[in-house]
Amino acid sequence: MVSSLPTGKPYSRLDEFPLDASSVFEDLAQAEDYAKNNPTAYHTQIIGVKSEDMVYMITEDRQLFPLCGGGDGGSTIDEKITLLGTTLGGLADGESIPKGTTFTEFVKMITQKRIAPTYKAPTLSLSGTGTKTVEAGTTVTATLTPTFTQNDAGAVTQYKLQKNGTDVHTDTAVSSYSPLAEAIGDETWSFRSTATYAAGPVKNDNLGDPSPAGAIEAGSVSSGNVVYTGKRNAFFDADTDTVAAETSAEIRALAGTGLGVANGESWTITVPAGSRRVTIAYPATLRDLSKVAYVEQGNAEYKDLFVKSAVTVEGASGFTGVPYKVYTYIMAVPTPAAMSLNVTI
Repeated sequence: MVSSLPTGKPYSRLDEFPLDASSVFEDLAQAEDYAKNNPTAYHTQIIGVKSEDMVYMITEDRQLFPLCGGGDGGSTIDEKITLLGTTLGGLADGESIPKGTTFTEFVKMITQKRIAPTYKAPTLSLSGTGTKTVEAGTTVTATLTPTFTQNDAGAVTQYKLQKNGTDVHTDTAVSSYSPLAEAIGDETWSFRSTATYAAGPVKNDNLGDPSPAGAIEAGSVSSGNVVYTGKRNAFFDADTDTVAAETSAEIRALAGTGLGVANGESWTITVPAGSRRVTIAYPATLRDLSKVAYVEQGNAEYKDLFVKSAVTVEGASGFTGVPYKVYTYIMAVPTPAAMSLNVTI
């Protein structure tokens, strides 16, 4: 017996229209009317609205619930939502999703976290050639070279170099400076440079938006100090002379020197065998000798064997002399063996 039941087969659309006329509506009013009043409308039915470019689901109470679509990036959130006690993607606890946020915007909020750029301030350093601490009277010939690193600031608009607080060189750009050769006295020359710069550009954050917070504003930056100092030498020696040194030239002829010695400082004088005289001379601004210890005799104190005198001693190249304390030990006979004298001011 042949069955009279129809054989099932699929349906195919013949043009750009839905198989079910109730699945697509021209405007939202038609769709809402259908969902509310048409008896064929059913819970979870999916319908499209051309004017809205949206897809909706019919809820159990015959309302339309937006699913996706929309020319403005998708369905929107109809109230502000604040995260409480949790995080969601790029959103932290306490942050809010504003009312009216589209689906596309929402996805961006949870998948993209805005990261502000960092800004680095400019730096300026200064270097100087030559020895920084020299004997008073030494001619100093130096070149002061600045190094400006712009980083995120604008370009330099003004540059100046100061010596002990007074401008000695200015320019519209960072530049080196070589002062005239000059003898330094009992003093300090302190060089310091300052660069004035324009405001730097505003960077974009990782999402491509301008992020001005922290941008480098117009201002100035200063270097550290480059210091040249003139100091007096101490002079000392052991030799075969048998009279005390009485002139600047005789003091300066002593073989041993110590630049800028200070109270409490110690050093050792090696006295060769056959020596008759030991001389110690240093600026009179320092205190008297504190100790002269003969190392090979258990650090026996020899200070009282030295006779103190005063001599005005010049600086380098005949620079203005200053009072010195001169201590001299004259031995009755040449020392038979080498000696080590530990001297402390």
